[in-house]
Amino acid sequence: MRKLIGIVGVVLLTASLACVKGQKVTQGKVVSFDPDKKVLVVEDEKQPDTKLALDTTSAEIGSPQPAPGALVRVAYQDRDGHLVAGRVMNVGGQKKASH
Repeated sequence: MRKLIGIVGVVLLTASLACVKGQKVTQGKVVSFDPDKKVLVVEDEKQPDTKLALDTTSAEIGSPQPAPGALVRVAYQDRDGHLVAGRVMNVGGQKKASH
């Protein structure tokens, strides 16, 4: 039951984020994550071979931190070709958000 509530919460959160003007959402596997440079690279599952490099400087990142091969959902904005993540959600099991 707890897992179901978590899944429903993530779905509702994603839907609400999609309503924000200019906000986009992608889901896919983590290619790499560099916490020092604040860059997350994700391979979009809807467009195979499409990799998105996202700036995570101001993003809320769920726990555990993204690791190569993990499935994540990312809400982001395209600011003149610079992809800025607002929230990174670990689809496999998020514990809590942190900066």
